[in-house]
Amino acid sequence: MGLVPCYHATHPSAKIYPQLRTCGHKPPREQRPEGPWHDCGGYAVGDAGIRRDIPPFIPPPPSSPVIPSEAWDDEYRLKRNLWTGRPPPLPDLPAGTRVLELGCGNGKTLVALARRGWDVTGVEISPSALELAGEELKRSGLGAKLEVANAGDLHFADGSFGAVFAYHVLDHLPAPERGRAVSEALRVLTPGGALYVRTFSANDMRYGTGREVEPDTFERGTGIATHYFRPEEVESLLGGFSRSKVWTESREVRIGGEKKLREWVVAVGVK
Repeated sequence: MGLVPCYHATHPSAKIYPQLRTCGHKPPREQRPEGPWHDCGGYAVGDAGIRRDIPPFIPPPPSSPVIPSEAWDDEYRLKRNLWTGRPPPLPDLPAGTRVLELGCGNGKTLVALARRGWDVTGVEISPSALELAGEELKRSGLGAKLEVANAGDLHFADGSFGAVFAYHVLDHLPAPERGRAVSEALRVLTPGGALYVRTFSANDMRYGTGREVEPDTFERGTGIATHYFRPEEVESLLGGFSRSKVWTESREVRIGGEKKLREWVVAVGVK
């Protein structure tokens, strides 16, 4: 099964998954092999292999990546629970604290937040992810408010939350949006409230995998890019906070008998 560029190539982040649903975005019949076809926005699948006679999909320039909400939605529809395992460590906060999780995904960290007895709100750009998060909360007998929202354009009032969590959210935003997301987190925090950040480090074993679309940012074929941070970069993002602390955490993993390093840049910024 091959990839076939589609005339309806309008979304720069779309990529191909043969398992996904079929769609009606097809080039003229005389210029395409028989299906199945994927609602790709850029590519389609055909059993006849790659067709060179159809105009190719042109990705966005490296200087202007987009937030691929459709690509994230496709990932969650296809793979469902993208994030599993034990959630990252959480701080000690008083019961009833209003907390916001940016990019709550399928609910891995969200459930852990709700278990602490906090008043939890989760936002996410993927409606499919929010559905999965809601299912996970229901299975756990917990509750949280869930809303579709962009981390860089929150509708909450100033000073709405005592804590904001951005665990592996800034990693998946293009450079201008990272600053906007941090600024929005600062705005919705109460005085003395804190932003908790966790991102992938530039020393992580996956650094450099895929096509570089921005400095230290790589897209691995799904339409979703991952940025790998250096501590000083996170320090700069938190420059508007009254105080902040940035550090790294790492552990070795063994893959195919070879030792590899997983590393994260972790930070707390206090308003």
